[in-house]
Amino acid sequence: MPLSFAAARKAQYSLMDVALPGRPPIVAGVLLLDPETDKLHLRLRDDWEAVADPEDAELLAHAGADFSLQSRELGGERFLQSLEDSLSNTIRLREREAVTVFDFEKALTRLYQRHVEGAVPAQPVARYRTHLPCSR
Repeated sequence: MPLSFAAARKAQYSLMDVALPGRPPIVAGVLLLDPETDKLHLRLRDDWEAVADPEDAELLAHAGADFSLQSRELGGERFLQSLEDSLSNTIRLREREAVTVFDFEKALTRLYQRHVEGAVPAQPVARYRTHLPCSR
């Protein structure tokens, strides 16, 4: 049985920052756009109560579902552009960066773990099952 490899695709990602009053700004999530399918993949924090007061945490907890719904309705590019044009000083998007992607969900997880402080790895290390030791 021959091996098949997914084709690499060009994509763009943007980090979402949240700057709440009296707190330092934090990276709150990653938005990854697949221009070929116009689909926006996103992952936002789910521990808002740890980084925001209860009022703000409740509002921010709904942002992910709202962003997903709007991006499906408008298309990823159009929704991302609307966010870039209209977000406030509290929620901001950084400039888009180009990235090459083979698997969008895996790329989204890697970007999230790399940029969002306190991000929990998607899979715990299980020696010889998920990770192999290497000698140096």
